[in-house]
Amino acid sequence: NLYALGTSGMGKHGFVRAFLERRAAEEEAPPDWCYVHSFADARRPRALRLPAGRGPQLAEDMRRLVDELRASIPEAFESEEYRTRKKLVEAQFNEKNERTFTALEERARKRGIAIVKTAAGVGMAPLRDDEVIEPEEFQKLPSREQERLKAEMTAVQQELQEALGTLPREARRQREELRKLDRLVTSAATSHLIDEVRARWADVPAVLEHLAEVQKDVVDNAEDF
Repeated sequence: NLYALGTSGMGKHGFVRAFLERRAAEEEAPPDWCYVHSFADARRPRALRLPAGRGPQLAEDMRRLVDELRASIPEAFESEEYRTRKKLVEAQFNEKNERTFTALEERARKRGIAIVKTAAGVGMAPLRDDEVIEPEEFQKLPSREQERLKAEMTAVQQELQEALGTLPREARRQREELRKLDRLVTSAATSHLIDEVRARWADVPAVLEHLAEVQKDVVDNAEDF
């Protein structure tokens, strides 16, 4: 801060400016300072010290990068390759669930029990010669046979409940696999764009550090694009 004392109209402003311009010509150009978002604390932007005159370049590089990300990320998720890989992940889990229930149905059938799928859910029914026994026919069976079939249905029901209990866990695993796929696709769609900016700022470690944080945030929040 400078304080110049003198009467109005004597040219204080012009004198001070001329003095500073002469001194500035003898000094190195001061660095540029750019404020960037802090991903660790959004309330405290980071100040980057840049070589003189390169602040506008960084601002333009980041603006252009965001524009390109807005185009490249949606394109990646709309591609046929992504759809195919996503369907493959979903099919693998669906096939595993189908195998589990098919095996359960086969074991139940060997015990004389059918697993019946209805609009209300899944139920049990006794079998005779691989045909479901109707309720009225079941009542005609000897008491001992009825008790045996009831016990078998209870056992199969317990096994079914255990199998159903694994579904939420499998669903979580499927979602996690899909999230991994999304991160891979996002990384592939963005790496070359960010690498181009990195190449222009290879001599400024602070900018490289910021770009690394940008890339991580983009991958973590691809849905924003």
